[in-house]
Amino acid sequence: MFNFKALAALESIDDDADALGVSFIEVDDAALAREAGIKSFPTLVFFKNTVPSIYEDDLTDTEDVLDWMKELVEGSDIEEITEEILERMIVKEEKLVVYFHEGKSGGDGGGEEDKVLERLEEIDDELDSRGILFVK
Repeated sequence: MFNFKALAALESIDDDADALGVSFIEVDDAALAREAGIKSFPTLVFFKNTVPSIYEDDLTDTEDVLDWMKELVEGSDIEEITEEILERMIVKEEKLVVYFHEGKSGGDGGGEEDKVLERLEEIDDELDSRGILFVK
């Protein structure tokens, strides 16, 4: 069943997304959805440098959706992908760097994994400029 509340919520923030340089495109193509790793509908996917990031929270929470998009647009974070998307990228991408880690870090900057990730994120933009995708 299609979620009309989610669609209405996303339409209500279309102008805000435009201000971030993000365009919403509604797609009804099952093959394309599978290729992007989408398993349920509706789903919001943000593509940056051909890397899909799937929004996994409540699509009707427009403030959270906008914060998520803003972080993806402005942040220099290494894109986090699913195992399924990684398998596809390994086949498709000529240059790909993957950082494997043990799940979610504390995010407080104090743990060893946080420090490693912070240092790696410093080179993410440089790799992007050289046509090298960096994902985790």
